[in-house]
Amino acid sequence: RAVAARSLGLLASSRHEQVAQAARLGLPAHRALFVPLNANAIEPAPPSAPEPFLVAAGRSWRDYPTLLAALADPPVPAHLFIGADDLPGLRPPPHVTLHREVPREQYLDSLRRCAFVVIPLVATERATGQVVLLEAMSLGKAVIATRAPGTVDYMEDGVTGLFVEPGDPTALRGAIRRLWTDPALRDRLAAAGQTSVAARFSIAAHTQAKLAAIAHLLGGADPLAH
Repeated sequence: RAVAARSLGLLASSRHEQVAQAARLGLPAHRALFVPLNANAIEPAPPSAPEPFLVAAGRSWRDYPTLLAALADPPVPAHLFIGADDLPGLRPPPHVTLHREVPREQYLDSLRRCAFVVIPLVATERATGQVVLLEAMSLGKAVIATRAPGTVDYMEDGVTGLFVEPGDPTALRGAIRRLWTDPALRDRLAAAGQTSVAARFSIAAHTQAKLAAIAHLLGGADPLAH
């Protein structure tokens, strides 16, 4: 709080954290601004047909137990890229492959080849999941994500992806089944998502938004006066 009081302000990667972090640090609302993250790279849509498996990835606040429950019926092939301490002692069913702490290029290769991506998140105040979400969309993949602070600012339900509520394996199973059995829907969501990333979440868009936010904060009150 002492450091924040002397700062220009803060930049948050979600609207939820824009409000929550300002309150936590005792900053007035006008000194907390939302600047969306950017996709690391935007690649053309995959030239060949996707392979019959889904990908889930990430370590922060992931709800892999709910995903595994959703994948039990039907047994959709899945590759999970997880941390060393995630799902300890689990022996996955034959249609689920766990990858722990693998090289990034191995993860990206599976992301490029998969049919679609699932981002299961626990109900938390933290904004997580944005990086994998933007990577998947930028590679032309349809996405199913938990509705959470880290995803709601980056995806539009039914347009650029599908949202499910936290901790609901039945809803997640239904969304997985929809994309698994409806390639036209997958293609539509993937194309819209990639267009959205190019327009709103490119490095250029992020840079302009960040510069505008900093300029806005510089035009405010002198932080050293607090």
